[in-house]
Amino acid sequence: MIFFYAQDVYYYNIDEVEYLKKEYKINNIKFIYSKKELIKALKKYYKKRDIAVMSPFMIESFNLKNDDINLLTVKELKNRYGLLTTQDKEKNVDINVVLKNILKCKIHDSKLSMDDYGGKNNLKKEIDLIKLKQYLGLPIKGFFLSGIPGTGKSFLVKCVAGEFNAKLVELDLSGYLEYSNPIFYLNKFFEFFEEAEGKFIIWLDEIEKMLDSSDIKSKNIIGFLLTAINEFSQKSEKSDVMLMATANNLSDLAIAFPEFFRNGRFDYLIALEACDSDESFEVFNIHTKIVNDLKNKKISNIIYNLTYVDEFKTLIELYPKSFLYEILQEIKEKSLYIKKNDIHSYEAFEKMLNEELANDKANNLTLLVDKIKKFDIVIKHKTIETIARQTYREQLPKQNKFPYVNAEIEYLTGVSFLKILFEDKDFFDKNENVQELVNSCSPLQITFQDAIKKINSITKNFKKM
Repeated sequence: MIFFYAQDVYYYNIDEVEYLKKEYKINNIKFIYSKKELIKALKKYYKKRDIAVMSPFMIESFNLKNDDINLLTVKELKNRYGLLTTQDKEKNVDINVVLKNILKCKIHDSKLSMDDYGGKNNLKKEIDLIKLKQYLGLPIKGFFLSGIPGTGKSFLVKCVAGEFNAKLVELDLSGYLEYSNPIFYLNKFFEFFEEAEGKFIIWLDEIEKMLDSSDIKSKNIIGFLLTAINEFSQKSEKSDVMLMATANNLSDLAIAFPEFFRNGRFDYLIALEACDSDESFEVFNIHTKIVNDLKNKKISNIIYNLTYVDEFKTLIELYPKSFLYEILQEIKEKSLYIKKNDIHSYEAFEKMLNEELANDKANNLTLLVDKIKKFDIVIKHKTIETIARQTYREQLPKQNKFPYVNAEIEYLTGVSFLKILFEDKDFFDKNENVQELVNSCSPLQITFQDAIKKINSITKNFKKM
């Protein structure tokens, strides 16, 4: 018996039914619209050669134990619009909903670029070469990124997607383990790229957490995935597809799925390490710009709270060395307080402030805004480096590397920003302040030393960057 798996209503019209009957030499097609009735129909008609069953439900999802069911010939009738059916198209169903709910993935538009990724100039050159290959239409297989947490693997993927102007497709392989036939759904995932136009990066983030090394399904998924990626890189499609996978723990992955690391599987196998001193300066600059931009976006919020919110003013007065305390005193001295009856909400204040700024006339309020804008948060990374090296000299595994990885630099910048804003605007003038900051953040290069040794033993063929 033939089983037609058809989600698209197009195949249920008279013309298509007659075509299928003629094409497959059958006399009758039974239409089944519920899972319960489908099981009954399959058991009833499986010996009938002249009868077929058509249903929008896939039989693999029922885990049928009857051996006779395996004798069925399954024919999948593809949707007319790729992942979308005719009925989906008519209802204007968002393709992202199908990708998320059925195919376990999300599509992101990255607004980042490699300019947002500090340091790693050698890595940036390699990515430029990949871009050149893309311009010439040469096959691209992608990157496998390893390294301890915090070295910027996931962030790098987002930066590459933005740099390539590619859609970032985050694929969760663990979701496919829920299906009795995961390969069927993975195949549908790749069918999406056959219909979709444009550039795509398939992103497998922390892939070692997605799969069970003892499970046959996991091994089948990996095998199918790598084969599919190779096929996409070798033949012309409507879309350009590249794979980027990241992993923290390579030990289990290397044992269970050694095929991941076969030469030629990816364009690059990369092990991300901590930056050197000069590269770390770039990373600090990027995060310093982010916190200064955040400060400037919050100017109206700062002035409003220092003007109208008594509890906020009381708390700020506890820190007379802070930058916000200085702003509070200026508000008092220049009588910037506006009667509460005039302003009933933050929204009303913000509207008034924007009107003042639009007038382009200097007054005490606009001058205060200008003062806050011009106050740049400065993170003295050399002071942090010096004190961190003094504190952890004997424990740091590589003296030529900056003590902290990217995520820790982001953390140190954020904490310093808050210290300067709320506690002491001259925070970096006192070494004891920086010492306290360094003590609060023990470098991952130290706490993950055992993991780093394992990673290094597995990634001997990886490019260290």
